Amino acid sequence: MRIFKTLLFFLVFMLFFAACQSKKERWIFLSHTYQWGNNEKLDERIEAKDLSGYEMVLIGGDILGNTTQKESNLNYLKEQLNINHEKVLWAVGNHDTKSGNAHWIPKHTKRPLEYIYNHKNVIFQVFNASYVSEQKTGLPKSCKLIKNQINVLQSIADTIKQSSQFILLSHLAFWGDIDTTLKYYSNYDQSNRNQFNCSKHDNGHLGFRHTIWPILKEIKEKGVEVIVLAGDFGQKAKRYEWKDEVGIQYLGCGINNSILKNPNNIKKYKYIKNLNNEFLLEFEYNPTLRKLKWEFVPLKNYLSFIGTN
Repeated sequence: MRIFKTLLFFLVFMLFFAACQSKKERWIFLSHTYQWGNNEKLDERIEAKDLSGYEMVLIGGDILGNTTQKESNLNYLKEQLNINHEKVLWAVGNHDTKSGNAHWIPKHTKRPLEYIYNHKNVIFQVFNASYVSEQKTGLPKSCKLIKNQINVLQSIADTIKQSSQFILLSHLAFWGDIDTTLKYYSNYDQSNRNQFNCSKHDNGHLGFRHTIWPILKEIKEKGVEVIVLAGDFGQKAKRYEWKDEVGIQYLGCGINNSILKNPNNIKKYKYIKNLNNEFLLEFEYNPTLRKLKWEFVPLKNYLSFIGTN
């Protein structure tokens, strides 16, 4: 009888272990994927990449050099990145909207520029900070649209119960007032000094620490893993990973090395500081165990890739 119970326990354990292993999902995060010198094409390495094995595709913006310059670009992105699929989440960047035709994006993706998505105990908020950006974005300067998103975040914090992870997906890396080293990593300096200047504080305009961060802290204190994921990287640093004092995780990466195709560009665009090898960010999610892991996966050297294709 004891042997039978031992064998039964072992069988149940093995079945549970096998179920946990079989249900793992792969997700991928990519950003700043445009091909330098061509407003209508992806970096050749992204164009050639097979994304069919990923359950979720997370995009951190600046997909093309001028994504909404032509509506046909959106059709191209539907073919290449399946942007109209519900499990492809896209936080738009300034290169995606600067032509002033941002309305084409919801037309083709069938959802707004900022939204909530739930996936197997993981809540995503696709956040659009461009409404207070100093860059040319083609979007209105709107305190109301920023406040609306912050209110949505607060409603998540107030009601979240069963979720294991919360991921804030953004193009801009706008938490420079809590990580003072961010300016050495994210592309545009404004990403680090971005102020949600719709409200006032005794010390001036309110930044990330006084608006977004307290709400993320509330979510974290409920036992939920909190990740802030941004795509405005690649020109100064190819990857970014940092955790704050309460355990909120910040991640980012972006690609930029298609600039190497034309050496004159390197001399012209002096703000490009880093031409080292690049990375995409891959996640492994186990819905059964509700565990999320990630790693930065190297991309093939750009010049080597185009030289062999």
